[in-house]
Amino acid sequence: LYKKRWEIELFFKWIKQKLKIKKFIGNSLNAVMMQIISAIITFIMLKLIQNGVNSAYGLTTIKRIIKHSLTNKVNIKEFSWFIFLGS
Repeated sequence: LYKKRWEIELFFKWIKQKLKIKKFIGNSLNAVMMQIISAIITFIMLKLIQNGVNSAYGLTTIKRIIKHSLTNKVNIKEFSWFIFLGS
């Protein structure tokens, strides 16, 4: 029982550190699960981008670059993560 409890504690520590979830938006099980799943998907996508371009940037920096570029018009045919991140 202690081992399972410790695994849960480690999971919530990972959520706070890696997924940057400070508090849950809703109280229902569905709301919490949707927020955790969305954060995990976002984390995986950022990690794939970081590894795909061998970027020296951290995940926070990549997330910030994407966030500040959301309103920029992008030609999808010429798009490259290497150019986008300046790698």
